[in-house]
Amino acid sequence: PLSFCFSRGVVHGFVVGSAGVAVVPEGVLRAVAARAVSLVADWNSDAPDSGITGLMGGGEVTLYRPRPRHAVDWWRIRTQRKGERMTATTIHFVRHGEVHNPDHVLYERLPGFHLSDRGVRMARATARYLASNPQTSDIRAVYSSPLERTRQTADEILRAVNARRSSAGQEPLSMRLDERVIEAGNEFRGMRIGHGQGALWRPRNLRLVRNLWTPTWGESYRHIASRMADFSRDVIRRHPDEQVVVVSHESPIWSFRHYLETGHPEHNMLLRHAALASVTSITIDDETGGVMSITYVDPAAHIR
Repeated sequence: PLSFCFSRGVVHGFVVGSAGVAVVPEGVLRAVAARAVSLVADWNSDAPDSGITGLMGGGEVTLYRPRPRHAVDWWRIRTQRKGERMTATTIHFVRHGEVHNPDHVLYERLPGFHLSDRGVRMARATARYLASNPQTSDIRAVYSSPLERTRQTADEILRAVNARRSSAGQEPLSMRLDERVIEAGNEFRGMRIGHGQGALWRPRNLRLVRNLWTPTWGESYRHIASRMADFSRDVIRRHPDEQVVVVSHESPIWSFRHYLETGHPEHNMLLRHAALASVTSITIDDETGGVMSITYVDPAAHIR
């Protein structure tokens, strides 16, 4: 489905699919939005999974209304009223860089697992991207999971961001830790999983993989998404109309994103799209709580 909205005179649009999010060019969006506004009157707001479809320039455009059970109604169109200024907070969820793990164990929340040399380079590449990109450079706060690998990644981001702030005569930022963005709990912690005769194939552990959807090996995706949503609401209250960086982990980032996109956090872990040191940016309307856009970038993909 295609979704778009207006914010500060800019049209934001994106197409959401199983493979990720594709941004739609602004010129196309303005034309589509003009046609869509004329269709809104025909919207059946009481029907689940309802949508309105119209033709514009020979192409079909569908605006999708989520099921009522969706916790965040973010497929919406909203236009600014005269004199009104809409505000939105953008949270940049950054996954930590590669971890030094020569024994190939599932490190979960165990202490002592720090970034590898490559992981440090990945963190620096993402830090440079965030500090230099005009769309992300105005960062007002940096949060991190309390684990060593995320704190190291956040340190690199702070170093780059604070260098930019110093050149602009601004006070430096400091790291804020929050347990709600920590790694997912996992009963396989400390065990070898995917190398040789890993723990995944031992008969006594089969009970842990009986349900990949919940999952049964540890903290549920629903609980993960719930704590991430609670954290995000607090961030919006503390930093309205600002940009915030949050360094977290693959499972929490993807579970929360999947929850926003589909209304449920359960997912196939093999289809996650949150590479090491990647940035998943979620922009949320401060007044309504509606998600205005989700973008994804992998600034460290070239690091070897």
